[in-house]
Amino acid sequence: MPPRLPGRSAGIEPWMVGYWKVSKNEDPLPPDTFGIEADGTYIMQGINCRMEVRGRAHVFDEEIFTRLILPGKGPIGFILKPDGQGNLTFTSTRTQRNAIYSKLPENPCPNGAIA
Repeated sequence: MPPRLPGRSAGIEPWMVGYWKVSKNEDPLPPDTFGIEADGTYIMQGINCRMEVRGRAHVFDEEIFTRLILPGKGPIGFILKPDGQGNLTFTSTRTQRNAIYSKLPENPCPNGAIA
């Protein structure tokens, strides 16, 4: 059996549950949104509610790790890092630029994805 990686695994914390939208992006992209549910379900909503893809999220060493399968593409994963001020930071592996996500008061896509 391989050695266990150091670090602490934990469940989704209550403050993480809800819907999030890009409030600042170093890449010139329109803001996208996503949701995290208490059971660890991650919901990618995309830009302007254009998609709804569900995956999983878990916490390891106080960072949120996500994984989902994009239809017609395959698996993707990324890490969201809390900034200590109630926001989440994502760093693009492609551009090394940051996007800051801020929590929304409610689901911005209450009717699901727009076809």
